[in-house]
Amino acid sequence: MTICTPDEKGFAIVIMMNTEGSKIHMGELGGAPPAKAKDGEIWIFSVQAFDSPHPERTININYDGFTEDVKVGDELLVDSGMVRFDVIEKIGPDVKCWCTDPGLLLPRLDIDFRIAEDVDFIAISFFKSAEGIKHLESYIAARSRDSDIAVIAKMRIDSLKNLEEITQASDGAMVARQDLGAQIPLE
Repeated sequence: MTICTPDEKGFAIVIMMNTEGSKIHMGELGGAPPAKAKDGEIWIFSVQAFDSPHPERTININYDGFTEDVKVGDELLVDSGMVRFDVIEKIGPDVKCWCTDPGLLLPRLDIDFRIAEDVDFIAISFFKSAEGIKHLESYIAARSRDSDIAVIAKMRIDSLKNLEEITQASDGAMVARQDLGAQIPLE
């Protein structure tokens, strides 16, 4: 396959990879990534930021409302159900879970794949502030091969209160129907 330059054909082609807005993404893990969750182990899903070293068997979650949204007895599916946990207790910013279906936990797998493929743009949801975007850009810069991957913030209703700072920190913004478009009326 021959790829033409913009000068040859008069247009440019870029690749944007989209993350699913309806999923909560796993950040850093306590212990060496990837980690294996074993049957019957207790793991903590936490929205709090940790200093190094990260507590063992702890999964950092990128969604601040996580602890309010889950209930004791809920089942959490990781990697589209490849690993399963039951929620057994909620303690402040932490959700204590019991592993019911073991498997390998791979933090930031989707982002790492996109970096390895050297895409031009990554579109991602769940940004509520510019700090999250800056953290993602630092993560990309540390792992990319001198590429210039741009971050597109997919706007959600909870992003609107910090709209200006999010759009200034990101390389672009988009409204995805599943996210913001389905949550508020058009006007």
